[in-house]
Amino acid sequence: MKPKLILCLALVLSGGLFASIAPAQEANSSIRETYQTSLPTNLLVKQIKGILRIQTERQSLETTNLTIGTNMLVGIWCDVYVHESGTSRPTNYCHSLQPDDGVFMPNASEATSKLEFDSFTYYWRPDGNGIAQPAWSSQPWIHSREGNVVAGKEYTIEMDLTLFETNFKGRIDRHWNPQSAGYYKVLWQRTLKQTVK
Repeated sequence: MKPKLILCLALVLSGGLFASIAPAQEANSSIRETYQTSLPTNLLVKQIKGILRIQTERQSLETTNLTIGTNMLVGIWCDVYVHESGTSRPTNYCHSLQPDDGVFMPNASEATSKLEFDSFTYYWRPDGNGIAQPAWSSQPWIHSREGNVVAGKEYTIEMDLTLFETNFKGRIDRHWNPQSAGYYKVLWQRTLKQTVK
């Protein structure tokens, strides 16, 4: 059996890079392959110099088995909401694709048949548009690590995670939504929530 290609997509917030993805062989959702993966169950949120650092906690990983269609592309949509406790969920939020280098095709011919995802890390501060930014964002304040989170004020952080598969072929940019693909299937979903002062 030929090794399958693992295809990666680079997503650049500046919009300067666009990628085209086409599976090497035809995707088939009816032929399923089982993969073991570890997925987060908790958030780890810390206040650092007026900025909230939001991460999925690696010690909270839960191992599960997923079945994925042959030659399907997989990824995780991550929506991050931050707001003062007692207020409703904001309408402006971070919507990003994980891993940060994009969707990929799992390789069932590997002995372990595991899907690996890194910790997801975001930064948030209340001024500006109040939208969390991925750790790899080009926003200057992420690198200066300075913000204006008010000490003693309680904030609620929610992270919606959706692991999906798709047979999408075509150009993908930072505005791509996998739900618009011809075939899109949710494999796993979870909302992580934490409050912090």
